[in-house]
Amino acid sequence: MSQDTQEIKELINSTKRAFSAFQELLKNSESKSNETSETSEPKSKAIKLTHEQSPDDHVSSQTLYLPNNRENFMKRLATFSISFVSLN
Repeated sequence: MSQDTQEIKELINSTKRAFSAFQELLKNSESKSNETSETSEPKSKAIKLTHEQSPDDHVSSQTLYLPNNRENFMKRLATFSISFVSLN
């Protein structure tokens, strides 16, 4: 009977260790995915000039931003809006 109890305790301890390792792995993967989403830059594409526009026009410096995903774009927009409001 005591051998069964000891085996059960060992099983419980090994299960706890396995769950702890799995939980740590999940935390690490979540933090890595958050880091990559915060550091990812939006895709950008320069707007082509028409024949009537010269390179010195204001339009030539405009850039069309195509964000990777909507949530990332909204997060960046909110950060920009907050920093812009705090400056004024």
